[in-house]
Amino acid sequence: MKEAAKSPPPDGGGETLKERLSGRFQRSMERLVAGFREKSYILAFSGGSDSLALALLLSGELPAERIVLFHLDHSLREESAAEAEKVRSIAEKLSLRVVVEKADVFSLSRKRGKGVEEAGRAARYLALERVRERFNADYILTAHQAEDLTETVLLKLVKGMGPGGLVGIPPKKGRLLRPLLGFTKGELRELAEESGLEHVEDSSNGDLRHPRNALRARVLPLLRELNPALERAVGRASQIALAEEELWEERLDELFPALAEKRAPDLYALKTEGFLKLRAAEQRRLLGGLFRRVKGRGRPLEPPGLSGVEAALEFIRSGRKKGLDFPSGRRVERRGGEVLISPASRFGNQPPATGFGN
Repeated sequence: MKEAAKSPPPDGGGETLKERLSGRFQRSMERLVAGFREKSYILAFSGGSDSLALALLLSGELPAERIVLFHLDHSLREESAAEAEKVRSIAEKLSLRVVVEKADVFSLSRKRGKGVEEAGRAARYLALERVRERFNADYILTAHQAEDLTETVLLKLVKGMGPGGLVGIPPKKGRLLRPLLGFTKGELRELAEESGLEHVEDSSNGDLRHPRNALRARVLPLLRELNPALERAVGRASQIALAEEELWEERLDELFPALAEKRAPDLYALKTEGFLKLRAAEQRRLLGGLFRRVKGRGRPLEPPGLSGVEAALEFIRSGRKKGLDFPSGRRVERRGGEVLISPASRFGNQPPATGFGN
């Protein structure tokens, strides 16, 4: 597998790599948070080169008392305990506080019927929020960078997520910030190596059974042959998609009160006549928004996917009365002049409708 290209040498201005990246990091943080130096942060810290670079950049802007590193040992690999100790060592050398926790992610994935990667991600974010509350910190930072964004966009499109999938990884979501999306993995690795601190190398990154690893090793090199500036191109597309998603959210704020009503925490009613008068793009967005709002009874539901939304639209337009359960965990059912959307469990465990999967 080809290593990500390193950043170009400093220009005639004589700036060092750290100086150049620090300037860009400052501007990125200023776009995300007004007065970012006055805030406090929990940094998701795997100990890899990306999170080490983020710790170096953040600690260059803030006093140590405003930063806490957090590491979750997923208990998936034999070396994970040793990696946790390395994280403690890095934090000590950076003079930063660190919290290390352990989770049995494999057991969590079996218990919840989710993939190991998804279960690990959910466990991390739950733990990060818990630690944020414990330290009364303002924000959580993750070290997602341009290659992560590119991989996420492509994986979402392959799964049929629709136009919203072009956003990939939003730079800000509530208290969660991702200030490195405009940085390449190569320049972050170079910064980490210049620090002289030994970062963690995740051996599972070479396992091509994982879709993201296979994409990184097999597909991205081919795409970079077509466009050497692949990450920059995907980053621009993501920014445009994010702006358009924000515009659609404003439009949905207008449509929801007129056409949809929340009847219960997990039950929404949609006025059929008014809905069918909308343009197709508005129908897709409104129905997708309703699907996302249905969370399930104590458990998250799978994203509906573009094909799931299209199948629900086909059902509504057909005028058929019988309800349909979808593999994502939602049910769509006609009742009088309304369409009800809820978790499938509300109406019993009926089998998914053939041809209406997502």
